[in-house]
Amino acid sequence: MIIILDKIAQIGILVGIIAIFQPYWVGGLRMGFFVTLLATVLHIVTSHVIISDDR
Repeated sequence: MIIILDKIAQIGILVGIIAIFQPYWVGGLRMGFFVTLLATVLHIVTSHVIISDDR
């Protein structure tokens, strides 16, 4: 589950940066900023979670 959330965070960062730099939609800068911010926080959280193999 952590791996999937990390991939979602990476894709969110990419989508957010694309939204920031696109010239066609005025709200893209605001939306891209918040998507990038949330995806970065998610990536930080998922990268600090320790996956245990004690099943």
